[in-house]
Amino acid sequence: MLVILFAMGCTPVLESPDVAGADSGVDTTDCTWEAPENSWHQSTPPSCLTGEGFDEGQIVPDMRVIDQYGDELSLWQFYGDLVVLDFSTMWCAPCAVLADGVDETWEEFESEGFMYLTVLSQDVYSNVPDVKDLTQWAGDHAITAPVLSDDGTYTDEVIPPGASFPLVMLIGRDMRVAVEEITPAEDATVRSTVQAAL
Repeated sequence: MLVILFAMGCTPVLESPDVAGADSGVDTTDCTWEAPENSWHQSTPPSCLTGEGFDEGQIVPDMRVIDQYGDELSLWQFYGDLVVLDFSTMWCAPCAVLADGVDETWEEFESEGFMYLTVLSQDVYSNVPDVKDLTQWAGDHAITAPVLSDDGTYTDEVIPPGASFPLVMLIGRDMRVAVEEITPAEDATVRSTVQAAL
């Protein structure tokens, strides 16, 4: 088995059980990354990029989620871009306020290699958002950037029980968490954090 892994050009990585994703069923290593079919721009991540978790300095797992058009999106398709991950819910008033500035921030920095991803884990009834919910959120807040549905797989790794929404983090061009939590989670702070990192 070890010989086969080396033949594929992939070095085995040992992970302790406390690594995010190790016990959650999330596959954190991908030597055969496949680009999803969607309309967003795509880059190919390095072979055998290894997801580690959502703590500062760690490589984020390859989130595979559905966007507001019903297409699968891969976080790793934005390798080489600076990425904001905005973990929000549809029932959260501060999330709605933050959402109103998403497109302005995205459009300001998009040409410099920047992507803004809104990740919704709950609709107004605390259920997993479907495509209709994502479309509604995008329409209500004039968002043309990706709006994504998460069944809690990733959100639960990022936001501890009892913590409040939204939580906004900045992912570097190498898919490492550059800023674990942008505070306060307001448009002006997000924008200044992105600008400083570009």
